Amino acid sequence: LAHTAEAELLAPTSTARVAAFEPLWQALVDGRRVRFDYQRAGAQPVTRRQVEPWGIVSHKGNWYLIGHDIDRADVRMFKLARIVDEPVADGPAGMVQVPESLDLRALAERLEPGQPTGQAVLAIRVGRAPWLGRQGSPVTVEGPGAGLPGFETYAVGFGALDGFATDLAALGSDVLVLEPPELRALVRRHLAGVGGRTAQSVTSPGGRAPRAMDGTGGDER
Repeated sequence: LAHTAEAELLAPTSTARVAAFEPLWQALVDGRRVRFDYQRAGAQPVTRRQVEPWGIVSHKGNWYLIGHDIDRADVRMFKLARIVDEPVADGPAGMVQVPESLDLRALAERLEPGQPTGQAVLAIRVGRAPWLGRQGSPVTVEGPGAGLPGFETYAVGFGALDGFATDLAALGSDVLVLEPPELRALVRRHLAGVGGRTAQSVTSPGGRAPRAMDGTGGDER
């Protein structure tokens, strides 16, 4: 393994008592992908994630993994305490390429969820994605999308537009975006990108050494 000495120097000095930490750290050292089951906040369903790990950071006593989410084709941050099984490394050593200019702290700050900055009106299929309905409140709509059989409409707040669109696209035809138009267009784009789904309609070797930070140099998540 290249940069083994540097990797040892970057190893965290504080005690990490999260079960997922050790296998994730080993995957970082080896430069391998990982897969694990993840429980997001808000009692959302557990989902399988495949990630190219870039680094681990600590924020206010909690450890987070930052890396490239393969299925979502985007950079994501995962709280280690919400990983419900033991991460499994996959693929040959050295396959993960860590960006040369990676700044974990700056990236963590950008990825940190903020307060809702927008509101979406969604038609949610009855009995599906209950966690999404709990994040919002029922509303009555008029015009396109009103009274769709088997659906209930909710107003749901969101922060990052693209990230929210990615999450909605993962729900397929169980959630239809009524408003705003820019969110609906992003969801359609995500669905078109995976190829096997129909866009929604409402008529309508060897990267850098692994990184782990203990939060002593500034705020991050």
